Amino acid sequence: MRIKTCLAICILLCLCVIINVANGGSACSDVTYVTRDEWNARDPKARVDMVNPLGFAVVHHTAGSECTTPDDCAQEVRNMQNYHMDGHGWDDIGYNLVIGGDERVYIGRGWDTVGAHAGSTFFNQNSVGITIIGDYTNKLPTDGVLRVLKQLLVCGVESGHLTEQYLLRGHRDVRESGPTACPGDTLYPEIQTWPHFLEQCPD
Repeated sequence: MRIKTCLAICILLCLCVIINVANGGSACSDVTYVTRDEWNARDPKARVDMVNPLGFAVVHHTAGSECTTPDDCAQEVRNMQNYHMDGHGWDDIGYNLVIGGDERVYIGRGWDTVGAHAGSTFFNQNSVGITIIGDYTNKLPTDGVLRVLKQLLVCGVESGHLTEQYLLRGHRDVRESGPTACPGDTLYPEIQTWPHFLEQCPD
């Protein structure tokens, strides 16, 4: 009887471990990344490592056309990279991560490379810049896209890219090189209701 009881307890413990592991990885398992090779990115001119975990996540919108299919979204990301590299003379696409209307996450500079998205040296070096393809001045992204953004932020914590106490900001909160409406007058109030958003950075 004792052996059966011990065996039953062991099985229950194993099941608990499996469930906990599954739950712990649930956000990341729900995020579909598109690698640079998959969206046919150009090689960066240079890159600077960024130490993780990061204390900030900055949300942007591209303020341009939306996309709904993988082909169209990949083209939008390539267009952004070309504009940033050829128009601005930057080393690569400015954003770390790009969310398309196809509900996939396109890897720009990635979690561990300093971006050029914030208009602030400090935030470029200490935050992940996440942009959503489209203009969200007068409307919100789809529920699916917002869900991907939330999952991506949780995944960032789970995978050690963001601190558990990271602060969520909109581009307009951090830009030092002039005012901006980014991430849009409709999207910005939405992210203000999310966990981790603070009106002011703590001293």
